[in-house]
Order: sequence, then C-alpha cells, then structure tokens
Amino acid sequence: MKKYLYYYFTLFILLTNQSAHSQLLTQNKFNFLSNGYKGKIKQIKHEKYLAKDKFGEIIKDQKCQDESFIIRLNYGGFIIENILHSADSSVLSKTTFKYNDLGNFFEANTFNDDGVLSGKIINKFDSYANIIEQSVYKSDGSLFLKYLCKYDNKGTIIEMNEFNSNGNLETKSTYNYNQSGNLIEEIKEIKDNNEVKICRYTYKYDLNGNIAEERIIFDDSPQIKVVPTIRLYKYDIRGNKIEVSHIDFKTSDIIHKKISKYDDKNNLIEESTYDRKGSLIDSYSYIYNYDSYDNWVKKIEFKNNIPKFITFQVFEYFNK
Repeated sequence: MKKYLYYYFTLFILLTNQSAHSQLLTQNKFNFLSNGYKGKIKQIKHEKYLAKDKFGEIIKDQKCQDESFIIRLNYGGFIIENILHSADSSVLSKTTFKYNDLGNFFEANTFNDDGVLSGKIINKFDSYANIIEQSVYKSDGSLFLKYLCKYDNKGTIIEMNEFNSNGNLETKSTYNYNQSGNLIEEIKEIKDNNEVKICRYTYKYDLNGNIAEERIIFDDSPQIKVVPTIRLYKYDIRGNKIEVSHIDFKTSDIIHKKISKYDDKNNLIEESTYDRKGSLIDSYSYIYNYDSYDNWVKKIEFKNNIPKFITFQVFEYFNK
C-alpha cells in the first residue's frame, strides 16, 4: 500500500499517532523507492502552495504552512534525513536515521528549530533482524514509551506491548493471520486504571490479497473514542484502490462511497465522494507533470473543479 512519507518519518507522528506507529514499528528499513518512486533518488524537495487562477492560468499563491520538506536518501534508497520547513522556509524540525551494517534502522533523532534534540528512538533486534524493542525518549533523555514485540517462527509479529515511562503496561495488541500470511484480526487491550477496554480490528481479503473488508468493533466503554466501522474496498488490476464504501454498522446501508481513478503511472487523478442516496458530495481531481524518470514534479489539485493547491517536487539523482 502506498503511503505519503513526509510526516510518517518524524518522531512527532511516531509519538502521537498509534496507528502509524504500529505499521512502522516492525519496519527495520525505510525504503523510499518502495513507495512507487523511480530512479536512484538522492534528494527530494517538496513544496505546496495555494493555487489561483490568473487570466486563465493556474499559478502558485502563498506557500502552505508546514507542507514543505526535504528528504535525503542513501544510495540504497533508504531515508537518512527529513527536514520540515515552515512557509517562510525556516527549519521547523530535522529527523535523522541511522542504520546498522545489515541496513536495519536502529536510531532516529529529531531536532527542533533551534537544533536542539527533541526526541529519540532506539530499536533493538533479534538474530533475525526483527525489532523486538523500541524505546522512545524525550528531549531530556528520559524514557517516554517502550514497545516490546514478539514474533512467530516465520518472523511475523504476533504481539506488541506498549509501556509508559513508569514501566506499566498501557496497551497490548495481538495479531492473527490467515494461511496466506495476511493479517485478519488485531485485538487491542487498553489499560484504564483497573479496567481493560477491548478494541477489535478484523480484515477480509480479495483473491489478490488486497483488503476487501475492514471492521472496527469496540466495547461500550465511553473511554474508547472509536466509532464502530465497516469499510469495503475494491481495486483495479494494478492494485490501486478504486472504491471505498463506509457501511452503517447497524443497518448495513452505505453511508457514503468514494470512487477513485488513476493514470497509467498509478497516480490518483480523480476522487469523488457520494452520499447514501448516490448524490455527489464533493470531487477532487489532479493534474501531473513528470520528469524523465516518471516521478511527478508538479501536481495541481482541484476541488469541485476549482484549483486549490499546487505542489512541486524537485528531485536530485545519484546518476545525474
């Protein structure tokens, strides 16, 4: 599944977004090229602006706040540095990544706009290069969170435990898989004083191994702010997600549906959302310009046919 990389590779997200963290925890390498980019990329500079129509030409207006960054890669395509900029091009934060001799990510450090360390992540591995322990530290070096992981004999994660700075277990997640190795159930046990709240995620797959159905079910505790959810997914022959239906948990009726289209380079070009009656809620469309490697260097985003944003990506390659 393709992901936008920018904010996933900052400690801020790893500290505050548990979903993103659970996906990244068992990754021991951050390979930028695995996300659909082509060529031996050395650096990518990303800038996003508001768009305006001037004499029939769509041009950039003000730069968007916190939407500019620079990502630097090593020759193997792994992220080694991510620098986030403000609208005035000043540095907001910088995150660096270190890899061991096997190419596994073992340390990340985030620095604030003054260049002062604001957070650190340290990973420890078993003999099979699986992350078995991840420690998240605050700016003063004190422990913020610790994650301990267990794996089966195939190297697939089956349990993850989250501990707070006092060493108390806060969340326990267990994972179950089908015979094809696809995740079919995640059970999250959340400690709340002397109670345990349960949240259950279940998944079904199509014949190509894509998620076709996702359900989120939780107990009736008011402490868990998760709405019961059913989502149904459809894909094109290239694995792009072309339809997402949100289903009413009680009635099984469609609440709203999103339809997507892609170009021949698998980039999103149309996205329309419809209500339960089939009426259009809103639509987005995208126009791209590409470089010689087929990486997009300019993207114009429209909402309901009105230009909203222009995003630029400037690539540097090792072989140029």
